Amino acid sequence: QIQDKRYYDGLIQLKIRELTQEISVISREIDIQNKERTAFSHYDDRAKKLAAELTDLQGKLADYNIVIDKVTSNINKESIEREFQELQTLNDKSSEDIERLFEQRRLKEQQLRNMEEKIESEEKKEERIVEAMPSEIRSRYDELVMIRNDLELEIGCMQKEIDVLSTEKLNLEEQIALSQIKQ
Repeated sequence: QIQDKRYYDGLIQLKIRELTQEISVISREIDIQNKERTAFSHYDDRAKKLAAELTDLQGKLADYNIVIDKVTSNINKESIEREFQELQTLNDKSSEDIERLFEQRRLKEQQLRNMEEKIESEEKKEERIVEAMPSEIRSRYDELVMIRNDLELEIGCMQKEIDVLSTEKLNLEEQIALSQIKQ
């Protein structure tokens, strides 16, 4: 029985060594993958920077090609400068228009904020007036508000019904007009 125990202890020791070796192999693989991931992100960032630089250089190349085309097509310096001045003037005008529109928008937004503040102030005034009312007047006010709300709902329903009936009337009038033509 002692040999059996030693035998199993030896087996366990062997399996522990195998597991330890496997764990170290997996750890090395994880380290390698982490290094590759870091290198990939570095290369990806570098590729993005180079792509942006390439785009910038392509833009400059296009500008140079335009200049070369102008020079080779016998366009003189004065016409290029004149075109530049026209484009500069157009650009300045566009900038002024944008500034003016921005200022108008800012003013409209300020007016809107002022109106919202006035509305809020009036609503608070109304609340204070309602709160200051004696209880019998307050209950009558609440009753009238409920009646108004009910009437607004009723008016909305009636308006929808009127719209439906008007559409139906138009359809019937068209049918009558068409049937008279057939007769």
